[in-house]
Amino acid sequence: MSREVRFEIMEFIKRKEKIRLNRISNFYALQTFESYLREYNLSDKEIENHLSNIDLFINDYLLRYEVIAFHNGIHTVGEYLTEWLTENFYGVNKKDIEIYIESFIKFYTHNVNGGYLEKDDMIELYQIINDEVRPWLANFTEKKGM
Repeated sequence: MSREVRFEIMEFIKRKEKIRLNRISNFYALQTFESYLREYNLSDKEIENHLSNIDLFINDYLLRYEVIAFHNGIHTVGEYLTEWLTENFYGVNKKDIEIYIESFIKFYTHNVNGGYLEKDDMIELYQIINDEVRPWLANFTEKKGM
């Protein structure tokens, strides 16, 4: 086996292990997030919606290319909401994006309050939402029928 092939195999194994460890961390992050949401007496439907929104972001989007831990993924929220989500899911509308924004705010607020993130991270999240997502959303045109 060539040196290059061995290197590629090792990189593949490292990537798989990094994904595995992130999924474990994400599992616990989602569990604590669910507990946090239940403290605010949200309906089961609202809780499931927020959990599903965050799960898609941290277990699919953030692990797809670079393998980014959820606490390092704030800087990707704008791209996720304005590009990836609408390109990969037909029928996403303005209300869906607003709900995703709400989910991100709740999730990252919980992580700041829990000491997993710094307050500066929330400032960054709000800047991304206000500077990137909201202006984009104002001009967003929903895809109609096929």
